[in-house]
Amino acid sequence: MRKTSIILFMILSVSSVLVAGEEETKKAAKQDAPAPLPQSAEVKEILSSHAPGFIESREAYHKSLETARAQAAQKGNLEEVKNLEAALAGEYAGEFASYTAKTAKKSFDGKVDRLTKTLTYELKEAMKKILVKGDTEEAERINNLVERIDAAKSGTGGVSGKTISVEAVKDWQPTGIVLTKGLKVKLVCKGKWSSGARKKVGSNRWENIYGDADTYNIQARVGGSKAAQGGAEWDFVAANEGELLLRMFPYRSRANLAEAKGTMSVTISVEDTNPTRGIENLLAEILKPGAIAAAPVDKK
Repeated sequence: MRKTSIILFMILSVSSVLVAGEEETKKAAKQDAPAPLPQSAEVKEILSSHAPGFIESREAYHKSLETARAQAAQKGNLEEVKNLEAALAGEYAGEFASYTAKTAKKSFDGKVDRLTKTLTYELKEAMKKILVKGDTEEAERINNLVERIDAAKSGTGGVSGKTISVEAVKDWQPTGIVLTKGLKVKLVCKGKWSSGARKKVGSNRWENIYGDADTYNIQARVGGSKAAQGGAEWDFVAANEGELLLRMFPYRSRANLAEAKGTMSVTISVEDTNPTRGIENLLAEILKPGAIAAAPVDKK
């Protein structure tokens, strides 16, 4: 009977672990998902109106790059061929040598600049109307999209010196900063906190041991990715897309979680390590007919 109970207990324990693992996987997948596009009919109409012109301009630009690549290959200019191939793959935004590519890029850049200015203005106007309706969730989605466009235009992650407080007693804490793969995140941490470790200061009295971020590190992860950790000042490159989450390390190993004390003031800056990640790629993503159609229409 005792043996049967042990086996049953083991089966139930394994089942619990599997269920927990499945839930964790679902949670991570959700966190890794890109920020959703706005869902209102007004915004879908705005995006749809700009999609044909952008797609046509982009196709013409890429066709010119193909022509320039063929010309460069014929001349034996392997460096230019390499740059043009990278540009066609969306991984190069440097200067081209050939007249054909230079002219095409100048023309396309001008069209993209005009498009983004118009698109940003129209999205902000739509956001005002949405707010009047009281739909704060849709207004937030529109605002997130405008910030992504501004960040892509500037070649940064759209964050420069945002400061938040991270509590020692809590697990993963949101920062409100959504990152994409390749963005470099710099963290500067100030303050003192305690993981719950204590020292005896009297015959019957104990007190928490405090330390800075070099003593008790801070952990960061993007969505459900593997966590990185560092001290008072450090940086890392986002390996995937998702919201930046922070917590004290070690979190799981604390024997007395309730005894954890203090907060850390963390200043976050984000920059793009890849200057070719630009507005063209973002516009290609949000103005793709499939992406626009996929967003559910909010009929509020």
